[in-house]
This record gives sequence, structure tokens and C-alpha cells, in this order.
Amino acid sequence: MALVAIDNLAEVLLFRHMQLAQEIGGESWANDVPRLGKRGQERFRRDFKFRVRLAQKGSDDLIIERIFRSLLSRADASIFRVAHTYRNRVYHADHHNSTILPLIAGAYLKAVGRAFVASQPTGIESLGDPFSGDLAKYGYCPKREGAFAPEEAAIQIVEHLSDGLSVSLKEAKKELIADLVWRTEWAEQMTTELERQGLSRDRIEHGIAWSEFWEKVAGRNDEVAKLANDEARLWRTTVRGEGETIEDRFQAGQKRSDLVFGMWREFTPTLSLAEIPQLRRLSAKLSSAKSSEALFSRYRILDEETEVLERYLGELAIGWDKHIQEEEERARGN
Repeated sequence: MALVAIDNLAEVLLFRHMQLAQEIGGESWANDVPRLGKRGQERFRRDFKFRVRLAQKGSDDLIIERIFRSLLSRADASIFRVAHTYRNRVYHADHHNSTILPLIAGAYLKAVGRAFVASQPTGIESLGDPFSGDLAKYGYCPKREGAFAPEEAAIQIVEHLSDGLSVSLKEAKKELIADLVWRTEWAEQMTTELERQGLSRDRIEHGIAWSEFWEKVAGRNDEVAKLANDEARLWRTTVRGEGETIEDRFQAGQKRSDLVFGMWREFTPTLSLAEIPQLRRLSAKLSSAKSSEALFSRYRILDEETEVLERYLGELAIGWDKHIQEEEERARGN
């Protein structure tokens, strides 16, 4: 729940950063800020990585920089991506290593805090602000009595709320390595269980390759989507007896299959079961990271690849279970 709440705060900051850029950009074409067109705004809504990359951008204009600057360092961008991915794993799949959640959540909260500070205007102070007293319980003590400086308040409040959350680099390495070891062991156990249930290793490898192919190639192809929609439409009209024949539907399906399998023959997969022990060996090398930035940047790469293999194996297991149930029902004559 804490990780989900922190992620919501992160999303608010990312959205406000984009919104401020659009507002400043709309005031004058001379203003130096990243602008998004229609396609960019659509991508911003659906792609967290894109939102994070935008948050790493600020302005080189010395005046605009006082109200609009980069929210995220490279290290914090890695933390945002790692934590958001883990949040999705917890929230949508309930598949996570509970022992690492305090580390991920704590690092995320501190990174969100730094982004919150960066979102405040600099060099600004007001007198007699009515909210200064209300913020005292969150750790704010203005340097000048009766004054309110947004950046100063943000720094003090973030330090107050995140006090005690720091984790040593040594401990962070230990927990992140343990997380990858735990997850690769889960992947190997899942593979072993699928083989025990009758799915050969070659078919598991094929299933992983097909999942990668569909996600990276066929599933993103506009022509494949159009042909699938045509096939579905013909199926509906054939069932209702509205003119098309079964032959029409068959030809549409054949055309789609020919296109997909033509693409499949040209596809070279990059993932396999051999990646699992390789990922575990690479995880041990995280111990050589000299800084938190290097640690989370390297962990993010391994985490994302491990997550893909976890997801593909999970989907394969669900599909195989469904196949077994259908075969059992067919054997019973249902």
C-alpha cells in the first residue's frame, strides 16, 4: 500500500511537470521548454518511461529555470522506473519479494521527495503567508519569521518525513542481489513444474520466443491488427447469416496467418531459458557498484529483463493449465 501511495505521488509530480512545460511553452515560442504535440501527449499518458525521460528535462534559460527545472537525476530516474515496475508487479500480479519492499519503497519516497523539491520555484519568498504555521508540524521552520519560501519549505519537510529511511549502499546491494536470486529461482522452479506437467523444454523455449515475437513484432503490426479485425467481422456476419461464407472467413484467417508466420520466420529471439542462470550470475556483480546511482541503474536493466521472463513463463503456465483442463474435459466427453 505504501509503494502504491508513493507511486501516485510520483505520477502527480510527473504530470505537473509536463503540464507546466506546456503552459510555459504556450506563452511564447521563445521559451526554452520541452513541448509535446498530440502524439507526444498520447505517449505521455500510456508510457511511464516516457514520462520519466520528460521529467529529466529542464530549461537552459536562466529565468525560466527558476520555475521549471529537471525533476530527476539519472539515479532518481532509475529508482522511479524500478519502483514503478515493482509497484505494478505487486498491484497487478501479486508477485513480488516482500523482503525488498522496504528498500524499494524507501528509495522511491526519497527520490519522490527530491523531485518535489525540484518542482518548487527558486529564489522566491513571501511575507505573512498563512500556511507557514500549518507546515511547522511537518518540520518547516522558516529562516525568517513570518516568511514562506517554497523551496526552503520543501527541503525541510522532505528531510523531516524521510528521516530514518536511508539505507547503506552495502545493505542495498545485499537486498537487490537477493531479490534477483529469489526471482531467478522462481523462474527455474516454474520451468521444472511445467516440465513435470508434460510441457517439454523445447516447447517452453518456443513459448518464450513466441511471446517475445508477439510483443515486439506481430502485436505491434498495424496490418496484422487490421486482418484480425476483418476476420472477426467476417466471423460475426457468417454466424448471423448476413452474406459472407465460411470460405470468406477461412481466406481472411489464412491471409493473417501467412503474414504472421512470414514475420516469424524472419524473427530472431533474444530471450531463452539460458538467460535465467545468466541473470543470476550478473546479479552477483551488483556488489561492485560504487554508488547508489550505479547500483540502481544496473539493477534496473537486470530487473526489466527478469520481469519479462517472469511474465512470459507465467503466461505460458496459465495457457498450459487451460490446455490440460480442456483435454481432461474432452476425455470425459464434455
